[in-house]
Amino acid sequence: MLRSLVGSEMCIRDRGAPIKTSIYDYMIDGTNNCFKLWKDVVPKYVHSAEVPFYNIVVQTAEMTALMAVMNMMADQQKHVQFVGLAGTAKSTLVREKLRALDEDWSSCTLYMNSKTNEFDLQLSMEGFLEKRAGKTYTPIGNKKHIFFIDDMNMPSFDKWGTQCPLELMIQLLGAQFFYDRNKIGVVKEVRNCQYIGAMNPTAGSFTVSTRLQRMFMCFACNLPSDDSIEAIYQNILNGVLGSFNQDVQGMAPSLVQATIALHNVMLKFFLPNAIKFHYTWNLRELANIFQGIAEASPIYYVTPNAVARLWVHEATRVYGDRLMTDSDIELFGDKRKDVCQKFLENVEVEEVLKEPLLFASFCAGEDPVYLPVPDYDKLNTVLSEKLNEYNESNAAMSLVLFEMFMTHVCRLTRILDKGRGNAMLVGVGGSGKQSLTKLAAFIGKFSTFSLQLTGSYNVANLKEDMLSLYIKTGCKGEDYVWLLTDAQIVDDSFLVYINDFLSSGNLPELFTPEDKSDALNAVRSEVKAEGLVDTNDVCWEYFIEKVRKKLHVVFCMSPVGDKMRLWCRKFPALINCSVIDWVHSWPEEALVSVANRFISDIDFGEDKSRTEKISHHMAFVHLQSIDMCSQYVNEERRYNYATPKSFLEFIDLYKNLLARKRGDVEAEFKSLEVGLKKLIQTEEDVGQLQVRLVEESQFVEEKTVATEAMLERIGRETVIVNEQKAVADVEN
Repeated sequence: MLRSLVGSEMCIRDRGAPIKTSIYDYMIDGTNNCFKLWKDVVPKYVHSAEVPFYNIVVQTAEMTALMAVMNMMADQQKHVQFVGLAGTAKSTLVREKLRALDEDWSSCTLYMNSKTNEFDLQLSMEGFLEKRAGKTYTPIGNKKHIFFIDDMNMPSFDKWGTQCPLELMIQLLGAQFFYDRNKIGVVKEVRNCQYIGAMNPTAGSFTVSTRLQRMFMCFACNLPSDDSIEAIYQNILNGVLGSFNQDVQGMAPSLVQATIALHNVMLKFFLPNAIKFHYTWNLRELANIFQGIAEASPIYYVTPNAVARLWVHEATRVYGDRLMTDSDIELFGDKRKDVCQKFLENVEVEEVLKEPLLFASFCAGEDPVYLPVPDYDKLNTVLSEKLNEYNESNAAMSLVLFEMFMTHVCRLTRILDKGRGNAMLVGVGGSGKQSLTKLAAFIGKFSTFSLQLTGSYNVANLKEDMLSLYIKTGCKGEDYVWLLTDAQIVDDSFLVYINDFLSSGNLPELFTPEDKSDALNAVRSEVKAEGLVDTNDVCWEYFIEKVRKKLHVVFCMSPVGDKMRLWCRKFPALINCSVIDWVHSWPEEALVSVANRFISDIDFGEDKSRTEKISHHMAFVHLQSIDMCSQYVNEERRYNYATPKSFLEFIDLYKNLLARKRGDVEAEFKSLEVGLKKLIQTEEDVGQLQVRLVEESQFVEEKTVATEAMLERIGRETVIVNEQKAVADVEN
């Protein structure tokens, strides 16, 4: 009615209001009986260095209006639903409401996903209820309870086209009862409960049942305007840079403007599609950039150039690391330079954009100070020492520390250093994702955990492993990195728990009542030390926050096929609550380094340059294979992949083939050598026989001469004997 009277625009000159303002910009001040601008009642932000960056909330006029209306509806026992894109502060609004509840209220948050079913939903809700008289169930402690149901539109449709969890919600909100799952026909009447929902229409189903929708008062959460964003981060950055010198403090407005401008560039030029589905840019990216700037120390960042270079690095990590093609990376570099030249005044842009753009917290000695790394030589020296230390206490990793690998180690350590820092490493097989995760975890002094799959490994085993991690991190205070690969997801149901951990960390179904009691008692003393009231709800929230701070998930995925796209659509926390680092194909420098490392143990004789030549040739062959794979896709629409794993197999094939051929040649050489030795031995034997023959010939000749002389003598004597015989015969 009011809108029909005053129209969409109103003019209240006597109140000092602007000539043209929307009616939605005003609230009714019941005390003074007048209209008042929402922006005039926004609470003033007071920065506190003790508050973790992810818990900072700076209210805007729209947020203040939504919270006020939500509170009015909640006071009237009306259910509220927020609808908006990712990063529009839907969950933040509700969490602020839940934190402000008094002792007569309790609350919980339930997250839905594509695998959520009505049985699990009812079981989760019943965990916060207790039986009263007869069939009546009320919140534990006879309080009033608020169920916050996030991602309401995520449950998948069954074959009849219904979303069973939402049908259960319709029954609960409309008739206020559950059916008992164990006793047929018995109902459980639920009292003193209120429901707040949130959903992103671009994820999951685009709509929900109108029979459920009509039970909520629905509010649209829009992306804030550039002015609102500037006001939010201007307040935060002023607080962060408050202890820096005046030159650095004066950079706050230009850094905020540059960030907003770069964000708008990403929204305009880097649009999502079926392949680049992860090109989603929202306020989370802006928060991540300023969270990185908040790591700066006034002791080390004393010049505008240093802070500007840090901003460039953080913007590159947040936006550039998600880009999946070389053309996108090149375009981003150009746009980044344009933004720097336009908004970052009083800085040397060429110096700020100078490569290599590296920052790390492990290169400054024992103190984890986030500082720039001057060059790859310095980084190689530090990482070589860390790798040697790792190999002394763990299974040895034979790694080649080429430039791209070292860059990714810096990126991953940056993620793990932050509370709630979870990463998704995307790259084809053999690109070194697991190796760099293990090294980065060791550098950050994290223990590494990985699933030990067996033929019978199932969801129950996963829950046992996750419970063990929760106890180690939440109760014992140990730091862990959970190294998870897509090959270990043997059942999509695994992702339900991974998604819930990333989004909230709250997985009550992991804990038996005894396990939950032990967890609460383990942190109760810490809760008291923090000055908090050690109620079970407070202790449980503290326990979950501690787990999220000390347990980091690094999900290693391959972009090959549709698996990654489907998983991220069904389980949005995989990309919304983790930092994506796209591990691209190895460049020529990396290929040459790896090949040179693995064939360096081959003896090529006196020609020392042959190893280098073969390494370059191997890299050339691999790069040509990649080009041919791209051509094959363009011409035949069929995929073939030349991955780093293929390159390593190529090196192994070369080494094995070379060893086999050298073995064949050596065998032939030995055979020829044996034959040659036989020939030489025969020649020697023949020579000896010839010498002996000469000696024997001389002996024979001597004997022949003697024999001939003897024969002549015998002949002469025979003649004499015959003559004498003849004389004797005559005489007789």
